Amino acid sequence: MSQPESESRFYCSTSSKCSLTRSSNVIDHLVDRFKDELVGVVYVYFDHNDASQTAQHIAAQLLKQLICQLDVIPSELQSLYDDCVKRKSAPQVEKVIQIFVASAIYFSSVYVLLDAFDECPPLQQREVVELVRKLNVSPIKILLTSRPQVQILKQLLPSAVQEKDIKSDKVDVAKYISNRFEQECFVAPGPFRDTLLKEVKKYCHETYHHHKFV
Repeated sequence: MSQPESESRFYCSTSSKCSLTRSSNVIDHLVDRFKDELVGVVYVYFDHNDASQTAQHIAAQLLKQLICQLDVIPSELQSLYDDCVKRKSAPQVEKVIQIFVASAIYFSSVYVLLDAFDECPPLQQREVVELVRKLNVSPIKILLTSRPQVQILKQLLPSAVQEKDIKSDKVDVAKYISNRFEQECFVAPGPFRDTLLKEVKKYCHETYHHHKFV
């Protein structure tokens, strides 16, 4: 297995209702770019309706995705599983983070994408940011997306993070809106639906992304 070669880390914060599509594109890009390399790609989409998305749950999700990309299960994870079965309890978040970091050394790089952080319930945001800080070690690279109004990011993320504003591509947003209309709009096709879609697209230029890079 490859060992980490660099200390590079990467943060990103974005805002837009089309962030899910953009983040899906990022995942596809990473998977395609590193398809011939031992690079891990894991992700979580936040949903304000999902109260289960605690730091412990998210850490477990990310670990599960990472382990599925290995040929063997690390002995540390097997030991943790056996211990949890014996005690009939869920693993502590610190232990899950520890095993995630230990498992990351089997990859040349591990990309962690956390999308729509602003959808994370306020009471859970601080513990999720603490999770990000603890995962911020080589060879792990973190991409976190959120509306810029979420102040806790500026309070808790490393001061070395730089900011950059980028406008969303209007054509991409319009295409996304059209696809969502096709999939989810309950208005029957016709003049009214066409007018409704046109009005929604008029405001897509107001969507923008707010990026932060180390």
